[in-house]
Amino acid sequence: MPLRGSFSKPNVRWYRLDGLSGSGKGAGVARRVEIRRALTFGAFWEPVLLPWLNRFSGIALAEVRPVVVVVPSRGVGSEIKGRWLREGAGGVGVRFWTPGDLRRYLLGRLCPGQAVASREILHLLLSQSAVACGGGGVASSVSADPSVLMRALDDLAAAGWGWEHVAGGEDVLAVVQDFRDRLGAAGLWTAQRCDWELAARSGQRERGSIRALLVHGFSGAQWPLWALLLAGVRCAEEAMVTVACPRRQAERVDQLWVSSWEEHLGVAAEELGADPEPGPFALLAERLEAGELVAVETAGVAPDFEVGENAASEARAIVGRVMSWLPGARGSVGVVLPDSGILSREVARLLCLLGVPHHDGLGSPAVPGADEAAWREWLALQLEWSAGSLARFVAKRPPGLWPAADGVAVLPDRLDRAMGATLDDDLDVLRAALRVSRDAKDRAALGLLDGLARLPAEGEFAAMASSAERALGDLRWGARAAALAARARPLAGTIRGPVRRGHFLAWAEAALEATGRERGTFGREPFARVQLVSAREAEPQAWDAVILAGMNEGAWPRVVQPNAFLPEAARAALNLRAVAPGGQGEGHETLAAGRGFLLGEAEWRYLGLRQCFNLIEGARSRLCLSARRRGEENPGRLLGAADLLVKAHYVATGVMLMDDQMATLSSRSEALWAGVESLPADGGAGAEPGWPGAGPAEAREAWDARRDRRTGFGPYDFCLRHPPRAPIRLACKAWEEAWSHPAATWLSEVVGVEPITPLGEGALEARSMGTWAHAWLARALNPEGRGILVAAPQASVALAGVCAAAGEERDRAGAIFREAGRELPVLWEAVWRRALWAAKAMCEEALDPAGGYVGTEWHLPDDCHLDLGDGATLWLRGRVDLLRSDAPTFGGPVSVIDFKTGAELKLTPAEVRAGKGLQVVLYGEALRDSGASEVTLRVIRPEGGGTSRRVERAPIMGLLRALARMQDTGIFGVRGAMYDEFGYCPAYPMATLPTPADINDERWALTHRAAGEDEP
Repeated sequence: MPLRGSFSKPNVRWYRLDGLSGSGKGAGVARRVEIRRALTFGAFWEPVLLPWLNRFSGIALAEVRPVVVVVPSRGVGSEIKGRWLREGAGGVGVRFWTPGDLRRYLLGRLCPGQAVASREILHLLLSQSAVACGGGGVASSVSADPSVLMRALDDLAAAGWGWEHVAGGEDVLAVVQDFRDRLGAAGLWTAQRCDWELAARSGQRERGSIRALLVHGFSGAQWPLWALLLAGVRCAEEAMVTVACPRRQAERVDQLWVSSWEEHLGVAAEELGADPEPGPFALLAERLEAGELVAVETAGVAPDFEVGENAASEARAIVGRVMSWLPGARGSVGVVLPDSGILSREVARLLCLLGVPHHDGLGSPAVPGADEAAWREWLALQLEWSAGSLARFVAKRPPGLWPAADGVAVLPDRLDRAMGATLDDDLDVLRAALRVSRDAKDRAALGLLDGLARLPAEGEFAAMASSAERALGDLRWGARAAALAARARPLAGTIRGPVRRGHFLAWAEAALEATGRERGTFGREPFARVQLVSAREAEPQAWDAVILAGMNEGAWPRVVQPNAFLPEAARAALNLRAVAPGGQGEGHETLAAGRGFLLGEAEWRYLGLRQCFNLIEGARSRLCLSARRRGEENPGRLLGAADLLVKAHYVATGVMLMDDQMATLSSRSEALWAGVESLPADGGAGAEPGWPGAGPAEAREAWDARRDRRTGFGPYDFCLRHPPRAPIRLACKAWEEAWSHPAATWLSEVVGVEPITPLGEGALEARSMGTWAHAWLARALNPEGRGILVAAPQASVALAGVCAAAGEERDRAGAIFREAGRELPVLWEAVWRRALWAAKAMCEEALDPAGGYVGTEWHLPDDCHLDLGDGATLWLRGRVDLLRSDAPTFGGPVSVIDFKTGAELKLTPAEVRAGKGLQVVLYGEALRDSGASEVTLRVIRPEGGGTSRRVERAPIMGLLRALARMQDTGIFGVRGAMYDEFGYCPAYPMATLPTPADINDERWALTHRAAGEDEP
């Protein structure tokens, strides 16, 4: 066993608790304080913890003052209580507190009535200070996000330093000073000031308010709690502090922790007499810690290594190891995870599925209910007063939340129309647009908007709270309004000065946040043998078997982000000033009175490594290290193994863990643990049911069928299993989309599902430009507006009509913006002018040559179809932009004119067979079969370069027959790449898995045979 840290002469004595100096001088009541040290926290059970618990449990029930064990987390306390219960003790009377419990107790004893500011109040006050100091430069960033500066202030205060040491110059110091003044005026303390005040007052009065105190499981990672723990010990009649010997990693941080306890309590740590028997992996931990990367033969049990292809595979391997270890395990099995994420959720899910009782110490963030989701969207709506935010709020609102719930369905459509007219998504502008409209549906939507209030941009805190309460009341959201009022009422006289809307909403969100975490049915057993924990919580506990999971690059150890307001150089300089010579002689360092230690990036990294080494060394029987090859965000990129995992694998096996070795381990793990979900387990009858859908066999069948090059498309490829009773009838535009992107068209036109484009996030300007230009042309060329052929107007008359229609559009928009109290935006003017230019340019070309007759927005007949021969019929519907004829009645030669504001079209047979311009071609074919003797296709663009040609049916007959087969069979399939990182691809549902583009194209040729189209 390697020697760790320096040893002090054993010494346990009675002494006086006085002040913060630890000198032991002055008046006071004599009390007993002990400091015990061992190699690891797991070594304290028999010589320290069990005797202490047994000794004081006998007097705890009769004693008025509490007998307390302070531990870093609830999980550490549960581990101690579980071992104590297994020893046959009653476990009654002794209280197990976390640091928060200790702070509340001491605050009530030493500082009664003193309020400690919560995190959301601190952020609100700091944001106010940033605004009060000008709100520019650094103050602007603090106003937008006060959390970064607040963390720096927390670190400084926890280490006993004043806030004037924060970096950032005079601007930041001004904000900090104003913040300090606001805290003082409000009579609030920060948690760090509270801890130091408790430490100071505990040496002056209330000595002995705690009958006995055991501080266990704390190390240099808890330096921010130093003052609080010191205050607790000073208030105890008898106190015991346990410390672990420092390792090479983070040695100075932990050594200062030990020596500071000794110096400030005036007693040396007593080393436990006999070292515990080294675990089977102690040599591995020693080699890793020392950096001696020499492969060694492992005596006894060798560590296991598991690599999953993804998080699900890694979770199966982890659970498989747990299930194989449980029958022979003599103690607890710890699954140590880097964080609460997809891996922890999947491991917990599998354990619940197998009915394995466990304690999920990480849990998953609680899925917000309908009320909570609506609350978040309401907050977002208040911040961004836009149609998109309102649409999301409407979608998430619980039933009955809005008074006029029946009219909510029409709201998105009405807002979308108003946005097309105004090119603006601001709700005040859209409300004005609805107000000037005479449409009944617009008036109904206006009634809904009138019941929606926005908080003022700025105001006193009490006034903002009242406005929010009224706004929620108008929505009949009584429970949320009452909760907000209850939280705001105590602060009405405390928060002074103007508060901005965004800052108030940030406070409201944090104050009413649902902070619960979800756990499965079998994941709520704190005394279970299987524990899912973080490294920091696992380190002070004793484990029979340990699994270090998720050991990918960047996860072990966790990387701490730097803080610009307290850089590493400033932390190091302050730590240098805080360290003072100790009382044990040369080389003995301790922290001066009233000072703590500032942990920086390097210290946190070393502490993370120390936690890993202690967990490896502490595993008494089995050890497993796991990782995965691919992440969930980008499955195509391989994840790297953590440096610690690579080194551990080499030392344990003599093999370097490269990509090929990771792949080999992944294949082995997949083969070994593929069926872990079906492993038997006690209590499985109550396990949570799995997903009731298709199982692995069905999924495998679909996977294989979609990749079979020898067959055409089937029921797994955007196809109907049986032909529809009636042919699928699509518009000409939809058939053009179906030929280019058949899968997306099948989903939208046949299944009836399509991606939702959030309001305000589409190409609004381009859409409005095209809509305006088409509408103005239709009105100018055919003022009658009926589906008849009328004499073509003179170009000058038509151009005047275009300008008149555009002018009316501008007048309507101007009235809307005046109603909203705003001027017509420059952007609106720019889009309108471009639309007017496009309409005039296309109007002139459409009327060349002059004469003849025109029909605008010409609808195809209801029974429009193409007779393709051999019984094949293609049914069509649609509306032609402009129809020109030499006669006033339909039946002679006609020209089909399509206005395009987009890409140029040539209408060559090859281009049409590739799907480009198919809409116009189908218009022409439909009119030819409806009685037109001759059809000319014209595409007019405002930039010029339009197309005019006659397209014969014969060259595209294969394409038309392929469309007819799609229509009759419901077999659309898919072609090309379903996802393209650099080009356009339609959106597919989340559950749609892509198949390779070459397979899609081969099966397209088989299914759509004789289509005859050229390669795109």
